[in-house]
Amino acid sequence: MSIGRILKVALFVILLTATSNSALAQVSTAAVNGVVQDPAGASIPNAAVTLSNVATGVEHRSTTNEVGAYAFLNVPPGDYTLSATAKGFKTLKLAQFTLVVNQTARFDLNLEVGEVQSSVTVEAAGAAIQTATAELGAAVNETSVKALPLNGRNFSQLLWLAPGAAPISTGQAKGGGYINPVGTFVQPSINGQLNRSNMYLLDGIINVESFMGTYAVAPIIDAIQEFKVQSHNDQPEFGQILGGTVNVVTKAGTNDLHGALWEYIRNDAFDARNTFLAKVNPFKQHMFGVQAGGPVTLPKIYSGKNRTFFSLGYEGFRYRSPAATLFRVPTAANLTGDLSDEARQLYNPYTTREDPNKPGAYIRDPFSGNQSPASLLNSAMVAYAKQTLPTPIVTGVTNRNAMDPTSTVQAQNAYTARVDHNIGQNNFFWFRISGSLQYK
Repeated sequence: MSIGRILKVALFVILLTATSNSALAQVSTAAVNGVVQDPAGASIPNAAVTLSNVATGVEHRSTTNEVGAYAFLNVPPGDYTLSATAKGFKTLKLAQFTLVVNQTARFDLNLEVGEVQSSVTVEAAGAAIQTATAELGAAVNETSVKALPLNGRNFSQLLWLAPGAAPISTGQAKGGGYINPVGTFVQPSINGQLNRSNMYLLDGIINVESFMGTYAVAPIIDAIQEFKVQSHNDQPEFGQILGGTVNVVTKAGTNDLHGALWEYIRNDAFDARNTFLAKVNPFKQHMFGVQAGGPVTLPKIYSGKNRTFFSLGYEGFRYRSPAATLFRVPTAANLTGDLSDEARQLYNPYTTREDPNKPGAYIRDPFSGNQSPASLLNSAMVAYAKQTLPTPIVTGVTNRNAMDPTSTVQAQNAYTARVDHNIGQNNFFWFRISGSLQYK
């Protein structure tokens, strides 16, 4: 058996092993429809319509029905050209246009009478207004995802760009009970709904951490092609939610090999000293990774150009910094019973008695000058405090004379791998595995 047939069989097995729910829930694609007409506005049946992916060279073909209508369903988002031809008419070609996730674009094509060999190119596609469905949403493309500044490269910060998204701060702003997010995490309210009412999809697959309603796996920024925040849906494939739908699409490979390599460094060498600390607080943070995609090619064995593509990504995150939390410890004078540096009046607990002037209330004798007699001190506890508590330091903050040096450590490895394969002109399937591993 040839290597080409082996690869096809292997990919087919992967397709069969996918769960039925995942296969039925594909909402990470786009669609194109419209009608083909002659100069008088009459429908042209049996016209050949071709939708071509600019990056992969994959062509999707359709034929108009008796009323001149055509449709392309489950089209991967990307840049496309569209052409139509019919006997007795010139070939019409639309210039390059972009399809975004969950978009249904309508292009009505008007053919001119003439020879098929002649062609007319229309530069302006004009499909900015979506009239095929009533869903509302805003797509964030690859350029915005990669170019806009993000604290920690967390894509959720871009959710604020969607109309109707309101930044709110709740107990879930840390990413959920089981998620330890990298960078600034955002969980917005969409159109006034609870921020735990949103749905996260990754390539059409549910990606929700169910306990807190956040995402389960954060996609790598450089592996995102685009995403869409849908604030209103009228389509049956979307459900289970009151808020918005965050629909993320990962990159697929193309006919050209593309890649990226990055490292972002933040550490104390670039930081100024905190006003209340004697020196710069130690701080180390590194984000590094690689992403690459292209055709699956085995020299002299198999060429995946226009057919089979791969996309791989890895990102590492390393963080270490002391807590630097200020607190209060007893001074040498405090350990002898001298508590005169305490602003509040202290009382002798052993003198507690009922207040004769207020039945049911109790009073105590104050320590004069907040000085506790040495006889009231527990020598064992004083020795324990001397052995375990740190020596007081000057912090510059009132009533704070110690700092917690315990290090906060976070390390994470995120990965993603995707393979796309086209079967003929109207069918394709893909496989992706993504995840992250956190450790200390």
